[in-house]
Amino acid sequence: MATTLGVLNPFRYRGYVYDEETGFYYLKSRYYDPETCRFISADVLLSTGQGVLGHNCYVYCLNDPVLRCDFAGQSSAIDLFFGWLTGNGEDQTYNKESNLVKNLLKSKKMQGFIKTAIDNYRNGESITEDDAEFTRQDDGYDLYLSLQHFHYRIKVHEETRIKGFWLWKHQETRYIAEVTVTDVYNFDSLRKWNSFGNDMNNLAYIYHNVFGGGNDYAITAEYQVRTKWYKIK
Repeated sequence: MATTLGVLNPFRYRGYVYDEETGFYYLKSRYYDPETCRFISADVLLSTGQGVLGHNCYVYCLNDPVLRCDFAGQSSAIDLFFGWLTGNGEDQTYNKESNLVKNLLKSKKMQGFIKTAIDNYRNGESITEDDAEFTRQDDGYDLYLSLQHFHYRIKVHEETRIKGFWLWKHQETRYIAEVTVTDVYNFDSLRKWNSFGNDMNNLAYIYHNVFGGGNDYAITAEYQVRTKWYKIK
């Protein structure tokens, strides 16, 4: 089988496409060398936001090829799912270099929460926090499948500077919002069987509660948003 069907089937380890000629696995954005347990080219991200190893542009799955996978050569909603499916329940933290935080930065919903937090700061409240939900219709599949129900905490403070000179000297200020988004990656309830996301949730729920598979883990995303400078009148 190894020399017949095994050669004809390109989908090998973790379902990655195996290149017989080079001995590398193709992960959509780059190639992985199973001999060295490293990618042969650097990640497009300087950091994935996953601690010290997240800064190594060639490391594969945080040096854990047995329990982890990377279907795109980058962090994604699928990787979060397989982290639950095959991982050991270790908590994950993501910073501004990660795909997760980049999607949060683009989210109009999160931008609205930050605007509200800044308004609250002007009224004397430096911290705004609440529970929220991403939907497929409003926020796209990635955030919907990655987080969906989550908790956010936004701490706002001001920064000032002096610009100009002599008669034109003036003071400017801007707001800095320190955003923390947290969630527990789990499948704790059944939903209607009416969409891809719900169907995947229900299958994972059954797998976890009937067969004991999957390990829940905490997700923390941290980033800052700075407003533009404006002149204090």
